[in-house]
Amino acid sequence: MLKHKLINGVLFVSVLLLTSQSFAALILEDDMDDWGPWYSSTGGISKVNFGSNDTAFHMSGYNAPNTTYAHMLRTTEETIQAEKEYEVSFGIVGHQLAEGESTLAKSTTLQLYFWDESSNTSIVEESVNPVYEEWQPTSDPFPMITVSFDTYGTNNADAVGNYLGFKIMGNYHASQTLDTIQVSEVPEPVTLALLGSGCAVFMRKRKNA
Repeated sequence: MLKHKLINGVLFVSVLLLTSQSFAALILEDDMDDWGPWYSSTGGISKVNFGSNDTAFHMSGYNAPNTTYAHMLRTTEETIQAEKEYEVSFGIVGHQLAEGESTLAKSTTLQLYFWDESSNTSIVEESVNPVYEEWQPTSDPFPMITVSFDTYGTNNADAVGNYLGFKIMGNYHASQTLDTIQVSEVPEPVTLALLGSGCAVFMRKRKNA
């Protein structure tokens, strides 16, 4: 009986280890409390404070000098691998600047790119639609939006071996606030299938015990 329990215990730990390695692996998480790794060439970027050192970044095309949009970008310093899928998730809300003004363009563009030290080349560029509310936001977390890309086969093959980066751009006169960026590597379908098989075997053994 003791031996049987030990075997079940080993199986259970093995399934847990497999599970922990099979869900999306977090490459980068940024709570948007620090300017440090971020770059912007447009201006129009400011901080929104929620108290207790909790902040978010506000992007306003109205305040970006000589432009009609604002953007911010950074790299993850993570090398893009072949045969992988990546996700970028971020919290975002859009705003009207004041009651009575016309609704601003309800769209923001997330551009994923690879970084070659001298320029950035787009992997995927996708428009996303943030949830809109009155300015100024009073709390977080914000609704999350996720954009993904992969390097399977010939998809984005040129990106392999370069650093992964991303740029968030407000469209024409857009105004939005960002908080909590997460970049993850998604497990391969084969790995997920193995996880399912391992869990099924474990549960069957538990049932027959």
